[in-house]
Amino acid sequence: MVLTRGLRGAHRALFFHGALSYGSAFLWFGFLLLCTAEAVGEAVFGPRYFPSGPSLFPQWPIWRPDWAISLAAVTAVILFLPKFLAVALVLLRRSAKRFGGFFRLAAGVLLEIVLSALLAPIRMMFHARFVVSTFLGRAVSWGPQSRQDAETRWGEALRHHGLDTLVATVWGLGMHWLSPAYFWWMTPVVGALILSVPLSVFASRVGIGDLARAIGIFSIPEEVSPNRELEELRREPFRPHAAPAGHGGFVRAVVDPYVNALHCRLLGRSRRLHPSVRARREALCERALREGPGALSGPERMALLYDREALKALHRETWRLGGELHAMWSAGG
Repeated sequence: MVLTRGLRGAHRALFFHGALSYGSAFLWFGFLLLCTAEAVGEAVFGPRYFPSGPSLFPQWPIWRPDWAISLAAVTAVILFLPKFLAVALVLLRRSAKRFGGFFRLAAGVLLEIVLSALLAPIRMMFHARFVVSTFLGRAVSWGPQSRQDAETRWGEALRHHGLDTLVATVWGLGMHWLSPAYFWWMTPVVGALILSVPLSVFASRVGIGDLARAIGIFSIPEEVSPNRELEELRREPFRPHAAPAGHGGFVRAVVDPYVNALHCRLLGRSRRLHPSVRARREALCERALREGPGALSGPERMALLYDREALKALHRETWRLGGELHAMWSAGG
């Protein structure tokens, strides 16, 4: 995906960042497993001062607390510095009122840090499973996001997080028995996984979100003082022109002059494509004009919808069609 032709640099960076997020979760999980194995080995077998046989000089265990402190400090900087810089920027611009005021802004940031710390181990387990499943050749389903007021039921949360809760409980109890010192280091991870079921349920509660909105926590400027355009859109929702049935949005974006102009405008400037990519797009346009929109697959229609020049060319040519081809496009394929 990162090396696909026709992508902008920002898109490549976004895909690369997403791949690293999954890879880092898998590495974090592996790091915890190796640390656990080391702690179990020391608790069960004890330190070996003469691992190579009889010797006059023992090999003392090496402990580098400066490495651990450096790792913790770098991690803290990566996680928390962007948040504090964002708050500092808001204060320097004297725009804290747009976020509900300084105290609400600070409370929101602190609560977000706590929630992020609790959710990070849960995401780690899910992402690690995704990586392992991918390497094993198993399909990983990725459904669309639910942006409605859909609350998580207890049974659903138990089905998704029950195994993680059980593993974390056994993991924590075992470490507390074998290596109490290491147990306290891993408490944030184990504790978050044990609380994953109630956390998933309560974090989805609409009432909690309504309470946060009423208090003014997690507010954004568009909520504190909505833009005029948003207010007008809320009062008079956009109702698209009547569109032919069939392939719906694609046909509407090609045939309807209003929707075509709006869609091309939202796409922004025309992009410079590799000649081979441009040739493939032109071939798709010719096939669509010759055989109708039903001749294109879903990914092929999406490729044309993101190509401003191809969409404008399709719009011009469909209005020049006559006879059965024009009726085919007007009817949606």
